[in-house]
Amino acid sequence: EKMSSKVFQSLHSMVTHGSNGDTNGAKVATMVAAMRALESVLVGSPVENFEESDVVSICDLVDSTTTAILNDVPTNTDGSNGTNGSSDSGVLEAASPAATLEEWKNACSTTLGYLIGYGLHVSAMKAQSDETVLSSDRVHAFIHNNILPKILQACSVAKRNGRRQRLDRITMALACSCNNDAAKAIVSALLSDLEKSIRDAAGIDGIKTKELARSISFMLQRGGNCACDEFHQSPLPMKILELMIVEASPNSASTDQGELFDNVDTLALPAPPEEQRRNQGVVQACAFVAKCMIPAYSRSVLPETLQLVAGKISNVLPPLSARDGLTLSTMLPILAAALNAATDLGSTANVQQNESKEHDSTELQKLLLSMSKDLVEFSLDETSDQQAKNAASSCVHSILKNISKSEPCPVMKIYDDVVRPLLIEISASLGLATVESSVAKLGKLLRLMGLLASAAALRGGNSSPSADAMAKFLVDMACKGKATIVVSASSKEPLQTFDCSAVDDCMELMLEASSSFGTILSLRSMSPFTKQRLSHVAMKCIVSSASSGMDLASVSDPSSTPADQRHALIAATCHIVCCSSIDKMSDATVHNMSKIVMHGLFLDYGDAAGMSRSNARKLRLLSLAAATKVITMAPKHMPANVIIVRGVLRVYATCHDKDEVAAKVLSFQALELIGKNSMGKSGDDDVRQAVVSLLGTALNHPSAVLRQAAVDVRNAWYLDQ
Repeated sequence: EKMSSKVFQSLHSMVTHGSNGDTNGAKVATMVAAMRALESVLVGSPVENFEESDVVSICDLVDSTTTAILNDVPTNTDGSNGTNGSSDSGVLEAASPAATLEEWKNACSTTLGYLIGYGLHVSAMKAQSDETVLSSDRVHAFIHNNILPKILQACSVAKRNGRRQRLDRITMALACSCNNDAAKAIVSALLSDLEKSIRDAAGIDGIKTKELARSISFMLQRGGNCACDEFHQSPLPMKILELMIVEASPNSASTDQGELFDNVDTLALPAPPEEQRRNQGVVQACAFVAKCMIPAYSRSVLPETLQLVAGKISNVLPPLSARDGLTLSTMLPILAAALNAATDLGSTANVQQNESKEHDSTELQKLLLSMSKDLVEFSLDETSDQQAKNAASSCVHSILKNISKSEPCPVMKIYDDVVRPLLIEISASLGLATVESSVAKLGKLLRLMGLLASAAALRGGNSSPSADAMAKFLVDMACKGKATIVVSASSKEPLQTFDCSAVDDCMELMLEASSSFGTILSLRSMSPFTKQRLSHVAMKCIVSSASSGMDLASVSDPSSTPADQRHALIAATCHIVCCSSIDKMSDATVHNMSKIVMHGLFLDYGDAAGMSRSNARKLRLLSLAAATKVITMAPKHMPANVIIVRGVLRVYATCHDKDEVAAKVLSFQALELIGKNSMGKSGDDDVRQAVVSLLGTALNHPSAVLRQAAVDVRNAWYLDQ
């Protein structure tokens, strides 16, 4: 029965002193192995198998191991660890060689995490048959009262420079993953400390607050389901979120601390610039703390919590004060994370089940649907926080795609209430002096239409016609610069045409429409049939526009089509090629797409083309990716090999920026495919010499990925297979 005691004593001796005859490196290896073996012995051995002196040694071991991992982590707010740079731990001194110190500390951290986790296992203490030496009264009290506060204190300070890992947080995360008792003790303590820190003088944007928030985020990400379960069971997260909003919005009239105001005066006149900067800092600090809580809501969420968060957001929509804006900046990312993890808002299968309460999902659906219009309008507001607007857009997308299919199409209602009136308003203002602001609004509106159409496509059912209509509008805008404004099937209003072809920024708007269409097709969760249907709808417009304005027989002539009619049309075609299964399409369709894609290799990507640099970079990548896919899957539809190589070399030559490595790698991948298919080996000497020169310059590039791609091209072109 005392075998566990003897094994522990032997392993403890090895951990402290190593084995006789070990060299320095072997000594540390022995200590690491002994430390990991101690974990197994202590976790599974009953308390009656140990002597009283062993229990004292176990407490000393836990204490010295804690000192070992915290030796370079400050435990005081002034950056010191309270030890004057020295340690009484023989363990740390025995492992002092710098080359092996990292390995030793990692072993200490892993073992200590499990020892703390099982030492805090309260339920094992109640069930005497399961009681181990770690869950005994003395060891449990020592870990809970001495060790846990020490490591939690370390979690609340910033790491020292040069330290890559936070062993204190790794230890706590491993402890959380052991059982719910340990997770409850650790997560509750961190949340309680975070609440106190927000109330302290350091406030929301203090260093301690940020470090505690980071520690909580680490527990939620690395502590397993136990940490997230205990986080949701605690009332502290919602109290902390509410507390931040209250602390940032004072009830008094004090204005010298940079807090956010919440009265009618702030609605009439904007705050001074200095005050706006201070307020923005407060908003960012609140958003940071909320962001650190998102991992818990991304996994699961209690239905009553989801209802509570949605209700708080609904109460401040639309925002009428700075305090309302702060509430949205804090709560919207959390709601977006919870809704993104949901699969069906028509049932509660996507959320945690609370056995004591039944959740009425119908009420939740009604609440979320009632918020959708306000969320869309908030996402279009120019003065609100950008991160909050992004979260609002994400919420709208999740709500619309997950609403029960038995409901009428919610997408078309949002479109009729918000998007269509704005399109008509912008169409009337394009010829006026406000054209510049109208163009900016139109860009946002096109992105919103892409979001609505993607939600409709994912929802399917009675939303499919809405997805097709909006996709067709976006493709018409990309190909022609004008399109018929979508109306619902039951509408009796006359059809209207939206035309921006006479606007100076027409090309940018057409490219924006093409990008929005690509957003729809790029969704991974979309069914292949839906992609095929949308691609078929788009190709009708693309082929019609290309036939009337683009010479498909003269691919290598870059002047065959006016620039403002080519770029966005080619981009839309490339999106279809990259996101759809072209092997399921007819030969005629693939042939037309291949010709259009080849035109993308001969576009003018310079400043004179009228495109912004970001759009030129995106279109380059799209053209190369689409050309590479067609070369791989449908080579018979490509033009002469020499033309392909010239087009690829031409695109490569336009990549001047160092950050365009991706486009250069895609160029080499296309050349490699040509070489492997024996296309390029019979080309003319001028083309082969250009490829040789290109490879020579690429082999001196600082990017290892690009150099490797150049070697692959050389092997494919010039080495016999």
